[in-house]
Amino acid sequence: MINKHFRKFVFLFIAMVIAAVPACKRTSSSDEPTSPETTKVSENQADNKVKVTDINAENSNKTVPANSEEAKADDDSASIYLDIIDAETKNADEIDRCFEEFAVNFFKTQSESSTLLYHSEMNESFDINIDTDGKVTEVITKFPYKERKELEECLSNLIKTFRFNTEVPKKNTYAFLKYRNDIQILDLRFDNTIRLCFEKYYMDRPLSSEDRFNFIWKIDKTGKAKDIQYQTSDERKPEDFSELTHCIENTLTQISFNPTVTQLDVPIYTSFGTPYYYDMIDFDDEKEKAFEACLPKAKSNVKSHFYGFKWVINPDGSVTDVSSADSLLDQAVGNCYVDIIKQMQFKPTLTGNKIHMYYEYKIGNED
Repeated sequence: MINKHFRKFVFLFIAMVIAAVPACKRTSSSDEPTSPETTKVSENQADNKVKVTDINAENSNKTVPANSEEAKADDDSASIYLDIIDAETKNADEIDRCFEEFAVNFFKTQSESSTLLYHSEMNESFDINIDTDGKVTEVITKFPYKERKELEECLSNLIKTFRFNTEVPKKNTYAFLKYRNDIQILDLRFDNTIRLCFEKYYMDRPLSSEDRFNFIWKIDKTGKAKDIQYQTSDERKPEDFSELTHCIENTLTQISFNPTVTQLDVPIYTSFGTPYYYDMIDFDDEKEKAFEACLPKAKSNVKSHFYGFKWVINPDGSVTDVSSADSLLDQAVGNCYVDIIKQMQFKPTLTGNKIHMYYEYKIGNED
């Protein structure tokens, strides 16, 4: 549901803010001096032209007149994105309260791992419409789900209290609200300690980058992790992975999170994949295009299916010993994938050992 879409939106949002902040002049009614970090334009005294960082990537480097309507709109948009960040900071406790109350109620009624995976994430995206006096006139949830209705309504009502600096109406302004602990929880997936847990466990085992390990746990009112439970999602038994899961549990208990605003024990659902799973799904357009170009090379029809590949990650992150593990895959397509995988570069292993990988790509034409 949210994972891939949200990440793309988050990356896009962050990129836009980073692009806008260094050169953005914030509209403000205060008498405080404008800092260099919030100056939108730098004037060219010779021809009264300025470089304006456009919110839209395709227009990011164009030159427009300093007093043009387009420059003013650009400045206005950048100001609104900064206003959203300010509003999120000022209302952090109330945002957290929405997420915490949702999580407590949600976990009382939901127990299926599939439901938890898709509906328990502690972040939400909205499009908001703003009128000329800076008031929010409409809040639209980008990915509405009935399981999250309580959360969506709570955050929508909060967003309606936000005020913005704008002289023109704005439609579909993107807002991404998150639980303050959410970033830290998501970062755990890339944490070296967690990565080391996986590497040590899989030192003598073939590692599938699709392996996922689901945990339900709680953050208490002091910000400590408690009641950590490994939740099996298939035929695997907890004792089969006890070394790995205990390592992850110990890591969680050593981390200090933000104390809960509601003073309740807030349930959290985290699905840890192998660190190499996240390396594999890294958003790389060139890599995706290269894989897409493999299918037309097929000499026979390739039925849509998940086809496995094996390779070895060396201690320095380079790849060797790549092979197709599925005899049913068209050889030309398999060879094409092998050539691409050979060029991949992973993070160096923390243990200094080789990692034996297995990954399944969905390849083929739908019937």
